[in-house]
Amino acid sequence: MTRMTRTEKSPAPRGHRRQRQGTRATTPWHWRIGVGASAFLLIWAVTGLLLNHAGHLGLDRVTVPGKYIPGHHAGAPEKMLHFAAGDGWVTWIGGALYVDDRRVAETPGTPLGAGMADGAVAVTGEDWIVLLAIDGTPIERLGPEALPGRVRAVGRTEDGDMAVVTEDGVFRPIAGFLGWEPVEDAVTQAGAAPPGAVPAGTVIAALAAYRGEGLALDRVLLELHTGRLFGRFGPYVMDAAALALIVVALTGLWAAAR
Repeated sequence: MTRMTRTEKSPAPRGHRRQRQGTRATTPWHWRIGVGASAFLLIWAVTGLLLNHAGHLGLDRVTVPGKYIPGHHAGAPEKMLHFAAGDGWVTWIGGALYVDDRRVAETPGTPLGAGMADGAVAVTGEDWIVLLAIDGTPIERLGPEALPGRVRAVGRTEDGDMAVVTEDGVFRPIAGFLGWEPVEDAVTQAGAAPPGAVPAGTVIAALAAYRGEGLALDRVLLELHTGRLFGRFGPYVMDAAALALIVVALTGLWAAAR
């Protein structure tokens, strides 16, 4: 009878051999995907840390010149709305209001419409109003407690005054927005104007004010974090990298469990 020496090893059970073969087959792909996605993971980690402390680091006070922004990204906002107000226009881009070539105020959301009331321009959202003087100077921002209800739309009365449409009816402001009274007459909609109705000079001036001399560093980091800094396909690249990291995590857990 043959005796097994110390240097000889008994063959691994068949099930263990299959597990090893499966793990070896998975490891190269796991490694390749991990290396490919690691650069994006580094971008997410670094930009995420900086954005979490942007205020303390003063990143909003640092401007990145436009020439260093890929594809002159600042010149192509995702959404731009124009509202006729009196004899002029108010433009909304990325959470801010622009009059002519000036950034005049910020908004807590996307406006539904704008109109004139008591000699002021009232840019209105679902539960807020930003009041501007005729020249665009900010006057006041009103919250939900100053409104007659959640606003569904903004209209204009036959007299040209602004009115808001709520679940409880149509109202117009009185006494400098200290109160509201019902409107019995029909109102016309005063929402965003179609692109073809906006003067080219208004669009050019608003874009020039939006671009400025560049972008704040915290905004550049946010655009880099989401992938939008690299154009319309940037977010899809980041999505693909995120899916790759999910695959790496799942295959790593699977290999460890085997």
